[in-house]
Amino acid sequence: ENVNQLQVAWTVRTGDFAFGGAENQNTPLQIGKTLYACTPTNQVFAIDADSGQQLWKFDPKANAGYSPTWQRCRSLAYYELPAEKAEAERLAHGAAACSRRIYVSTANLKLIALDAASGQPCAGFGERGEVSLAVGMGDIVPGFYNPTAGPVLAGDRLLVGGWVMDNQSVDEPSGAVRAFDTVTGKLEGVWDIGRPFFFNDPATTEIYTR
Repeated sequence: ENVNQLQVAWTVRTGDFAFGGAENQNTPLQIGKTLYACTPTNQVFAIDADSGQQLWKFDPKANAGYSPTWQRCRSLAYYELPAEKAEAERLAHGAAACSRRIYVSTANLKLIALDAASGQPCAGFGERGEVSLAVGMGDIVPGFYNPTAGPVLAGDRLLVGGWVMDNQSVDEPSGAVRAFDTVTGKLEGVWDIGRPFFFNDPATTEIYTR
């Protein structure tokens, strides 16, 4: 009944233009009074939901030396550490210990954890805030494998899949689905469709089924 009364409250311009195979397909994520959004090149913005003011921006430089043909960032994930884990992180990494986190997967095959308040990478996650998604995938032609969908939070795990370019080769990267620890970034398990059951040995050096 009142939809014809709606007016634009504010507009944010990211400066990240979608062209050459890139598309804006993001669904913003609102946590409290902050809106989190990502762009085709995996830049992450934190925006005040009432005013549209930019609170912080993180640019992973996902295009540096790596140019996939299917650039998009569809979603982000949010996780708030339980009190015990948050205290352990604070003791290990100081006051800025990322007790509230935003996660993004990038076109250059990284899973990144950011402090939800500041946008800084979380030191205790992987290597200085990053986990490589290329591990276990074997040879990857740029653009043949791309985690276009964001990580999915399931309990205290992040589930990460990947888009594989269709019909290019008989030896393309795997479509394996992996689970990572939300705090440390440690690989906890893998579902590899080329094996009859869960391939749940993160320590293996095997390549996931091509």
